[in-house]
Amino acid sequence: MEPDGLLLGRRSASATTNLDANNEDTAGSLVFHNSLEMASETESFVAVENALPEEAEYADNEEESDTDESGNDDDDDDNDDPTMDQLAADLCGQYDTSRMELTQEEHQWAVAVKTAIEKIPDLDNLTDFMYAQIAIVSKGNVDDAVARAFKLQEHKKDNEILDTLDDALRNLPKDASFLSIDYNLQSGGYIVAMDAAESNGAIWRNPDETCYYNRRQFYAAHMAHCDLEALRVGFTVLVECEGYQLDKSKRLGLSAFRSIWNCAHAYPRNLTQVKFFNAPRLFKMMVSMAKSTLPREVTSAFQLCAKCPLGRLDQLYSIPTPEIAAARLQERMKGFLEKRYANEANFSLDNHAPFMEEP
Repeated sequence: MEPDGLLLGRRSASATTNLDANNEDTAGSLVFHNSLEMASETESFVAVENALPEEAEYADNEEESDTDESGNDDDDDDNDDPTMDQLAADLCGQYDTSRMELTQEEHQWAVAVKTAIEKIPDLDNLTDFMYAQIAIVSKGNVDDAVARAFKLQEHKKDNEILDTLDDALRNLPKDASFLSIDYNLQSGGYIVAMDAAESNGAIWRNPDETCYYNRRQFYAAHMAHCDLEALRVGFTVLVECEGYQLDKSKRLGLSAFRSIWNCAHAYPRNLTQVKFFNAPRLFKMMVSMAKSTLPREVTSAFQLCAKCPLGRLDQLYSIPTPEIAAARLQERMKGFLEKRYANEANFSLDNHAPFMEEP
């Protein structure tokens, strides 16, 4: 059987049938990252190949035709049928309703957090989904949950975040630094890919641009936490650092780097890993300095990694063409946001049943 890799791109549900779940050295979503640090081993290359976006299969050839010799749709793949992506997601459990279930303990936490927050006049009421989200991140610590609610409210006010689907769709990331967000079939969480070389640190000197950036990051976090299971599993960030330069006009300096993570910290989230690939010495120094000033729950996720044997992440995510990849990313982001806001609308702590089993 093939070793599993961390899925960087959209893969069909059938991809999961080849996983060797009994082999601890190859099963699990972290194998892709391990493979990048052990690139000399044949097994690791297989794992990384499994992590390619599905379009990579046709990167060096003509795009696969979806018609037979007579020009009719042969209907043997999903290149023409967007419903196949939905079917694949359903088969792999991405839209399983159990992903919105709480354990009894989590439900007790969420009710306690909701009660505490709604007793405070200076705090706005939140959705039951967000009460549960804050409660899980705070692990039932009501004081911490209230502090997080204040921080979240201040962040939304400062950056004019309406927290609605319409506002989210108006603020989808479109800059070149945001490479991808996608569902990981193996872990059940989400993966975000970024390109540090395309990050423009100059936006932190422009209040309007800063607000716009923070709105995009807020809604990207919503995508990565579009259901409660995704919150429990946590999300991973992959950062391509090759090409990063100390450009005075747009550099992502330490102050901007710190601002990015401080703003991101205002959102109640579960960040499990941040993998920095191909980091130049300057970037490594910046990461090291950031570790002394940022919250430990953020910096403990930082990992400096070896070069990806398949090339730069921005090139992998441009398959089959940058234009097609960008259009598909916009559609994925829209779908994840629609899922998030549908879950918010339908989730209720008062009528929550059944409870999922304690892990």
